[in-house]
Amino acid sequence: MEVQNQFEWHVKPNGWKVCPICGCDNVRAGVKHRALIASEQWQQRALWEKRIKVAFGMDFSIEAIRSKV
Repeated sequence: MEVQNQFEWHVKPNGWKVCPICGCDNVRAGVKHRALIASEQWQQRALWEKRIKVAFGMDFSIEAIRSKV
């Protein structure tokens, strides 16, 4: 198994409650997301961000993810 960096875009595998790569607890399986570095966390008031497809999958938007806790 390849070790992935939590700050690079990745997806949570099916069957996991918490992402094994970055620890995100508030994202569905298959959604591209990444952990934020400290300065980004402060700016966005969140620990992670996710990509959301828009315009028929040709473009995407980025949205902050906050912890469930």
